[in-house]
Amino acid sequence: MALVLNGISVSRGLAIGKAHRLQRIDLEVNEYIVPKPLLGEEITRFRVAVKKAKQQLRPFVAAFLRIHPRISPILSILIS
Repeated sequence: MALVLNGISVSRGLAIGKAHRLQRIDLEVNEYIVPKPLLGEEITRFRVAVKKAKQQLRPFVAAFLRIHPRISPILSILIS
């Protein structure tokens, strides 16, 4: 039994590998004022989140760079 998915192609030809289904989601971002005594803690929390995001992106960027090596300077900056 074959599974056929329809959608917009990103390139010509065949692709073999894992398929990822992307969905748009609405994010709600709460805005609040950080009291001065907690500002250092909040900055640390932000830096840890950025570091974690970069670590999570590295495998995707590496895979993309193997396919599109000319983009490497741009993507390398994003995860450096």
